[in-house]
Amino acid sequence: MKRAVWAMALAVFVTCAWAGSISLAHNGELPPVARISPPPVLREV
Repeated sequence: MKRAVWAMALAVFVTCAWAGSISLAHNGELPPVARISPPPVLREV
């Protein structure tokens, strides 16, 4: 159970960091590729 909670927390952290870095790099606009293919962590969860 704890492992699942840690995995979820890590997934949220990675997703936020990933989206934040992209939005910073593109002035708040997500490129089409980012919208189509989220990081593998999102697909697994």
